[in-house]
Amino acid sequence: MANKVIEIRNLTYRYGSRVALADVNLAIYEQEFIGLLGPNGSGKTTLLKVILGLLPVKDGEVLLFGTPLNRFNEWQRIGYVSQKANSFNSSFPVSVFEVVSMGLFGRKGLFARLNEQDERAVLAALKLVGLEGYEKRTIGMLSGGEQQRVFIARALVNNPDLLILDEPTVGIDIEATNLFYQLLDRLNREHGLTIILVSHDVGVVSNKVTNILCLNKQLLYCGQPEFFNEKSMEMLQKVYGDNMELVNHDHHGHDHYFHPHQRTAPEQTSAEQSSAREEE
Repeated sequence: MANKVIEIRNLTYRYGSRVALADVNLAIYEQEFIGLLGPNGSGKTTLLKVILGLLPVKDGEVLLFGTPLNRFNEWQRIGYVSQKANSFNSSFPVSVFEVVSMGLFGRKGLFARLNEQDERAVLAALKLVGLEGYEKRTIGMLSGGEQQRVFIARALVNNPDLLILDEPTVGIDIEATNLFYQLLDRLNREHGLTIILVSHDVGVVSNKVTNILCLNKQLLYCGQPEFFNEKSMEMLQKVYGDNMELVNHDHHGHDHYFHPHQRTAPEQTSAEQSSAREEE
């Protein structure tokens, strides 16, 4: 049986009086490709921050690779591409090689000089994402899809066992998105990488991943992506409420269920709205 990469037991997390996560129990195993779905404010980003050690666990327990989170120190085993990875000044004169090498800073230190082994790791990561020969290019010269692959290479430069991506296809076109999903599929199937992908696009994600997690403060569904039947539609209605819409993805020629970003609930106070924006 595959080993557990992440195990979460009875996790509850609050921002002040507001509950962001309520009694979440979850296990993610080696080589799974997980799609994490849920509306804005559902706790997705909070869950990622807890897993990444960016938020303290006060109520519940989290284990990474079998080690309690408060004792875990092998962070090079986890690669992360944030939602804001490509929100940068594209005119800043930094090369692709330099961006990818930043992924080594956590292990080597900010001002450490790269050795030959480090340089080989950077080039290997670029080759893995299909950008071999791009290392001297300025990142601002690349397309959105190419930039996203650079950030994935940065997350892969330490040869992690787990890759976490927070809405990585925002802002890139359909062709680049298709190439991006092909890359993730190859990393999962051929290289055995465990992947957690946060997305709002239910239809596309459910056709790509091995397991779906539906989160709306509580974990409402965890299992194979069998979305297109009556039971699944009822479950999605529970996750997304009345804001769920059926739209057509013309590049696939199929109808998919998709949920756009929700507005903040009108009964929330301004402080709660600010907290929700910070969370998601």
